[in-house]
Amino acid sequence: MVTLDEDKVILWFDACISFSFDTRRYFDPRGVPWMWMPSASNFRYDPPPANSAQTGPIRFGYFGQLAERTTVLPMVQGFLDANVPGTLHVCGYGKLSNVLKELAGRHSSFHFDGLLAKQSDCPAWAQKVDVLINPRLPIQGLENSFPSKIFDFGMTGKAILSTRTGGVDKVLGEEGIYLETEDFDNSLRRKLREVAAMDRTELQRRGTAIRNRILREFTWDEQARRMIEFLTRIVRKRPESGVGGG
Repeated sequence: MVTLDEDKVILWFDACISFSFDTRRYFDPRGVPWMWMPSASNFRYDPPPANSAQTGPIRFGYFGQLAERTTVLPMVQGFLDANVPGTLHVCGYGKLSNVLKELAGRHSSFHFDGLLAKQSDCPAWAQKVDVLINPRLPIQGLENSFPSKIFDFGMTGKAILSTRTGGVDKVLGEEGIYLETEDFDNSLRRKLREVAAMDRTELQRRGTAIRNRILREFTWDEQARRMIEFLTRIVRKRPESGVGGG
C-alpha cells in the first residue's frame, strides 16, 4: 500500500468526474478539468396535490438508514429538545431501531414506524409530513459522497431541511432550508423552531420547486448528457499522441 503525493498523482489524470463536490479544490488549481456528478434519479413518484386548507402544527419526517453515522439519534433528540408543537416521524432500518422504538414509547411527539415493506413505499409514507430532514454530517468520509436519498426526498414534493454535506445545497438550491454542521445541535434546534413557525403554503411551494428542479436537472438522462459533453470537450482538447492503434 502506497500513499502518493497529491500534487503528482492528480497530474496523472486528464480529467475527473467525481461524486464528491469537495474534490474540486484538488483539480481546479492544477488546471485539470473536473465535473461533479452527484448520482441522479429516474424514479418517478407523483405526489397528491398539496392541500392548501390543511391546518395544525408542522410535521417533520425522516426515512432512510438508522445508523450512528447518519446522525439520526441526534436529530431525534434535537427535535425533542426544541419542544416544537408538531411531530417527528421516522421510518427505516438499522442498529438504532430498538433505541428509536423505545424513545417513541416515551414521547408522544415522536413516532417510529420501523421498516416499510418496500423502499418504494417511502414517498407515499412521507405524505404524512410537511418537511423531511437530512441531518448528515461530514464524518466518517460522508463529505466525499452525495446522499442519494435526497433525490427520493425531493420526489415526495415536501420541503427539505438539510445540512450542506456532500453538495446537497447544489441540488436543492435556494428552496432548501439549511442546517449548519458547526454547532450542529444548536443549529438544529433553531431551525426546527424556525420551520415550525413557517406558513405551510410556503413549505409546499418549496417542496414543489425542489421536485421540479430534480426532474429538470438531475435525471440520469440529463447527467448522461452532461458527462458526454464533458468527455467530448476533453477528447477534443487532448493533443494527438502520434501513436497508431485502436
